[in-house]
Amino acid sequence: MKFVESFVETARLLTIVEVGLLYYTLSLSMGGLSNCA
Repeated sequence: MKFVESFVETARLLTIVEVGLLYYTLSLSMGGLSNCA
């Protein structure tokens, strides 16, 4: 059971990191587009 719990926590952390990176990339691209425009 301990392995499952740690796996779930790791997956949750990875999801948070991925969402953060996606948001960061989107904001960067949007900023770049507005700067170019």
